[in-house]
Amino acid sequence: MLAMLCRLWHSSFDMAVPYQIYRSADAFFANADRFNAAVSKSPDVLDFCCSSYWTQAAHRSLHRDDRSGAPFLAAHDAGAENWIVFAKGASWFWEPLENAWAFSCPLIGADSEAVVDLLESVCVGELGGASAFLIGGVAQGGSLQRVLNERQQSYRRLVEFEGMTSMSIDLTDGVDGYLARRSVKFRKSLRQSQRRVDDAGVVIEEAQGTWPEMFERILRIQQRTTKWLRGDDIFHHEGYLDFYGSLAESALGDGLLRLLFARQGDEDVAFILGADFRGTYRGLQMSYAAGHADLGIGNVLQFENLKRCAQAGITGYDLGMFAPYKERWTDVQVQFRNLLLIL
Repeated sequence: MLAMLCRLWHSSFDMAVPYQIYRSADAFFANADRFNAAVSKSPDVLDFCCSSYWTQAAHRSLHRDDRSGAPFLAAHDAGAENWIVFAKGASWFWEPLENAWAFSCPLIGADSEAVVDLLESVCVGELGGASAFLIGGVAQGGSLQRVLNERQQSYRRLVEFEGMTSMSIDLTDGVDGYLARRSVKFRKSLRQSQRRVDDAGVVIEEAQGTWPEMFERILRIQQRTTKWLRGDDIFHHEGYLDFYGSLAESALGDGLLRLLFARQGDEDVAFILGADFRGTYRGLQMSYAAGHADLGIGNVLQFENLKRCAQAGITGYDLGMFAPYKERWTDVQVQFRNLLLIL
């Protein structure tokens, strides 16, 4: 749908913001490079989860049935420095493109005040005023949460509720600095796991080939994991299988994918999958065959991947959502909030 340039004034918000509107996902994702540049400048967000790689895969895989033919709303300001992006599905409110975990924040830009100004102007100019928005991926104590709370009195309703917790590793001082912050017990356990893996003849290699070839290897390992055999693996669900497949394929196409396999002889026994977005690694999946759990192969694979990321100049290592086993690896935990905003 043709994008149009507008200038609006709304006295209750007391602002004038020029913007360009997009009413289709195709038109919005055609501007992915400019959008991703704004994501990288946004404070307090999970960069990769807000990027076009994550949001496009989620919109077209996880929410495909709910959003087929449904309204789409995206806009940026005159300089394309600040963006909003929402879609409607089965819900009565506008929601982020990824609303499975709500890691993706739909308000993007370096200046949180300007981003909220943009949202308010688009709401009045395109939606006629009263509209509801679910805003996920808002960091607790971050600038976006502060701006929305400061303006709460001018809104019909603003409700906050708990979101996901993100766990990450700081690699700014490299692997040596990271290990120095770990406990003696952690380092000892890692050394012991490495010896067991070496003694078993397991080697770690970087993936080669096309994405279909890589994905076939991943699925062969996945089908031998404890979760798969138990019947509750995430890849049992077609939407999530499509999501990770399309996400990884697009990341590979742009040279961002990181995939390591652990092999014992001619057999793949484990993998770790993720992507690098503008200096931050985001983990996607890591699995190992149930019969190799006693080796501690997951720890060895994670640390090998971490070392390779540090060697490549990556300074942030996002482990994803909270899980107890990740706590001993983690330097920073950030609590995210979801906000329901009615303008």
